[in-house]
Parts: sequence; structure tokens; C-alpha cells
Amino acid sequence: MTASLFANDPAVLGTAESGYLPAPLENEVRKIYARSPLYGQRFPLHADPLQWSCYREIPALSKKEIVERGHQAFFADFAEIERGFLAKKFEYEHTGGTTQAPMTVVMEDGWWNAQTERAYLASPILRQFAGRKYRKCVLAPVGCSSICVLTRIIRFRTATSTAWSI
Repeated sequence: MTASLFANDPAVLGTAESGYLPAPLENEVRKIYARSPLYGQRFPLHADPLQWSCYREIPALSKKEIVERGHQAFFADFAEIERGFLAKKFEYEHTGGTTQAPMTVVMEDGWWNAQTERAYLASPILRQFAGRKYRKCVLAPVGCSSICVLTRIIRFRTATSTAWSI
């Protein structure tokens, strides 16, 4: 697989023997498989080092399939996750996303705020809002990133000199 077909810069992934995945990528794939039984049920991995040809065979998980299977399918014991909600080890969000079907997204406690912080820090326009300790809500049209919408709002508000807070 060429770099243009893959999301990460080859310099970040490091080198690998011809035909094989770079070790950081293979480690991430195997971590995902270890944490959720769903992936192994859909496409079992062998113990040998992964080649690009094997990586290409892993079926993409569609939003439709996620909605059909439900969030419980990602966990070996969902009762453990429910106990984690009570103990504040996990958090969840409900979304309709682009499928417009109700869906629950489960994350480790703190993940959502940490991800928002990373996204804000990555944007020169949104960086000024990083580190705020309260939830932000951005409603975005279907098929549009909420960060993209927020960036456009900030540009518009800045251009029109309208005071507002987030």
C-alpha cells in the first residue's frame, strides 16, 4: 500500500520489511483486536507478522453495521461496561450521526474532553478555546464535521466583530 492510500505519513510509522506493516501500525491493529471481540469475529488475525496484503483484507466497519450490531457488540462483557458507567470509568454519548439512526458511543472517562482538547489545539483558530473545563455543544449539518462548523462560526463572528463565548 502506498503512502497516498494510507492516512499516516510513512515517516511517522517508521520503516518495515518489504510487504509488512510497520511495527507501530501493527501494534495498534492488534490492540484494537485485543480490546474488542467484534473485530476478531468479523475477520480473525493470525499470529504471524501482518503483511499489507492481510491488512487490505480486513473489512471496513461501516456505520450501518455499527448501528445494526449495537454498541454492546464491541465488548466481551457489556455488564462490566455498565458497572464502569456507575463507577465513572466510562462515559457515553448518544448520536444519530450521518446514519440518522440512534447510536451510543462508549469511551473511557475523560476521553471526550481529551479528544476535544487535541482537536482544538490542532486548529490555529480553535486553539484559543482549548483548556476550558466545560462541555461545548456544536450542532452540525449531516455530513459535516462539527470542528469545521465551529471554525466557520468563529471566522464569521471574528469578521463581523460580534462578541460571543463558547
